[in-house]
Amino acid sequence: EQLHSGEKPYRCLKCRKSFRQSGTLFTHHWLHTGEWPHKCRECGKSSSSSSAFLTHQCLHTGKWP
Repeated sequence: EQLHSGEKPYRCLKCRKSFRQSGTLFTHHWLHTGEWPHKCRECGKSSSSSSAFLTHQCLHTGKWP
């Protein structure tokens, strides 16, 4: 119902931007902290996307799915 009403009940306390879904707000917070959830143990590079992270790991292992 929120999707069709245009309601955005989840608001970032840092920049006041609003979102329809709590997960989108959660992801948005990473922009402020600079800490992404997927971090490479080999080189320290971080990613917000699990698929991009898995692709990055292949660069270190040389093994592609």
